[in-house]
Amino acid sequence: MPTDDIQAFNVAKAAYIKARSHERDKIISKLLERGWTVMNMLFTKELANPYSPKAGRGLANYTSGGRMEPFDLSNWMWVNVRRDGCNYSVSLNADEIDPDTGHGHVLFDRLALSNYDTGDYVISNIDLPLDDDKLEELVDVLDYFVDTLST
Repeated sequence: MPTDDIQAFNVAKAAYIKARSHERDKIISKLLERGWTVMNMLFTKELANPYSPKAGRGLANYTSGGRMEPFDLSNWMWVNVRRDGCNYSVSLNADEIDPDTGHGHVLFDRLALSNYDTGDYVISNIDLPLDDDKLEELVDVLDYFVDTLST
């Protein structure tokens, strides 16, 4: 691959990661505004700085426990949140298996919601980029889940 192509790809990748980080920050802001708490990976404590560039994203040098050469997972992003004792992870990419073919897919830029306590997993119809309506829809869905579990 020519050097110009590699450079152009790396520039595009960096811009994509930056854009996804901005979308993640919008999710955090909206959830905090609506009374949710942003939690650490294991839901054991509230994050002091939920906007930290190290929180809620894959490692830039992921090795699968040393089984592979380092791989950049920094564009894999999520937000862990809690409200009323319910713990959810909002992922900026959804995993799904096609029911007809059995093929696994990663739906980048499609939000998925996981209940950390029950293991329930829902692929939303919300895609990045997020506008105010999509952010409200996300919070409404999470609020509905909490209200349903609390009753």
